[in-house]
Amino acid sequence: MCRAKIDAAPRLPPNEPQPDHTMTLPVPLRAKHTDLQVLLCGLAATVVYLLYGFDGQLHRDQAMYVYAGQRVAAGAAPYIDMFERTGPLAQLIPGIGVLAARAANVDDIIGIRVLFTLLAAASVSLAYLLGRDFFHSRLAGLASAAALLCFEGFIYFASNGPSEKTAMVLFLLAALIAMNRRSWIVTGVFVSLATLTWQPVFLPAITGTVTAVLSGVSRGHRLSAVGRIAVGGLIPTTLTIGAYIAIGRLGTLLDGFLLVNLRYTNPRSFLWNVDGNWRALLRWYGISLSVLLIGIIAVLATSAAMFVTARGRHRQAPAPALLGVGVLTLVGIAWTVWEFDNAPDVFFLLPSGALGIGALISAVEAAVRRDAAVAVTVAAALAMTTIALTFSIGVRPAGLGRAVRPEGLQIQREAVSAVLEAIPGDEVIFSVEAPQPLALSQKRNGSQFQLYGSGLVDYVEDTWPGGIQGYIEWIEEHNPTIVAVGRDRVPPWLAPTLDERYQRVGSAPGWTWYIRKDLGRDGIRPIREAIHQWQQQFMTESGATSPGVKTYA
Repeated sequence: MCRAKIDAAPRLPPNEPQPDHTMTLPVPLRAKHTDLQVLLCGLAATVVYLLYGFDGQLHRDQAMYVYAGQRVAAGAAPYIDMFERTGPLAQLIPGIGVLAARAANVDDIIGIRVLFTLLAAASVSLAYLLGRDFFHSRLAGLASAAALLCFEGFIYFASNGPSEKTAMVLFLLAALIAMNRRSWIVTGVFVSLATLTWQPVFLPAITGTVTAVLSGVSRGHRLSAVGRIAVGGLIPTTLTIGAYIAIGRLGTLLDGFLLVNLRYTNPRSFLWNVDGNWRALLRWYGISLSVLLIGIIAVLATSAAMFVTARGRHRQAPAPALLGVGVLTLVGIAWTVWEFDNAPDVFFLLPSGALGIGALISAVEAAVRRDAAVAVTVAAALAMTTIALTFSIGVRPAGLGRAVRPEGLQIQREAVSAVLEAIPGDEVIFSVEAPQPLALSQKRNGSQFQLYGSGLVDYVEDTWPGGIQGYIEWIEEHNPTIVAVGRDRVPPWLAPTLDERYQRVGSAPGWTWYIRKDLGRDGIRPIREAIHQWQQQFMTESGATSPGVKTYA
């Protein structure tokens, strides 16, 4: 590995106006030779993610995106058959995975997970480009890529997803690279794509981008640069809005993308339960959390040093994009403190943490001999890669808990098959906080709603004819044979209907089955027996004491 050669720009006399470089192509784009480390970083990440495997149990949110992708593949726009509060690309991208899976004649879930593995591996390659371009150093690029690779939460969703935040990280990395290269239209496009995937990324990304413009573009060209960012951002946004206008569902888009989040969602601060939230971060990221925190501190310190240096010299900042990343990081931290649901919510800080590790290596490279810098970089990259590999094969250092190998998908498949084969006809599953049976059976839910947290019950109350009571009456009118309810608890608004009309017959890893009482003993007995027989078969074949499936009298 050798340091990338940078063509020095000609220096102008102090009294001459500094030229605006908005339209100049960056050195990496003009390089004559391909940087093979981009490919090698992506291949290394792919190996790590493949070692982790695709067999992980579908939890609620992953199953929600699988089901949403299946509905998109069936021709329904995001939000239409699966209403939830993330961006439309969070449903559209899994839909691409479903279409690819069916074209290749493989399982929907595996196809989606392969797609997201490739997106995550591409993110590691982009992290290399980010560090290399920001610090004009391949060593810094390698360190940045290794840092992103080692973040355990990112590994988990890379092959055990899907998660909308994986794609968001990819788009955010691309936006930062374009920002550093002053490709403002491209920056706007990727900020928009990231936002259309997961909305909270918008505020950190746009404030960081505007900071880069204000600190790195001459006054006469700032408005033009901001305009280019806006034009780029409007391209995906306009296409999305136009598509919903064409199908007559613009209101549904605005409700899912904006209204539910602005009006019905109550933010929960990180500070409301600091100890519990910190333990959640440790469970999700393990030892790699220290890498993330060191990287964030380093990128903030480097940005602050650049800012102080620029102000002291009363001249244009030497690294405006780095100042932009610093502001993005500060805003991201502030957002996390204000609203924190779970550990994956810090994903928009992962690029900053990775770049911060690259900044540290860049500082080492400037302070010591070349061979010493190479040795330090290789050692750091190997250490971070070891963190990634040990997590992927199910090992964690003592005191941080056991790394959980992904398993349980086949258990869930068989649990669904056991019940559906015992029910005559092509019955629709009505899902309440339990999208797993829908994703595994490729059946359509009886309602566009299946998640009711984060203010969605209040949304149904305000928008459904007759409110939540009208929605309950609608469910009772359709009288679904089988209802799957998430294992956490039965929603209070649904409990009276279940108590009166349904009987609990069994549970699976992640949900509980309810069957209509009016089927009678003869109709319910085969379903209960199917669950029991499968349970016994599973324990006999695997030696397990409990498969997470129970029967109820």
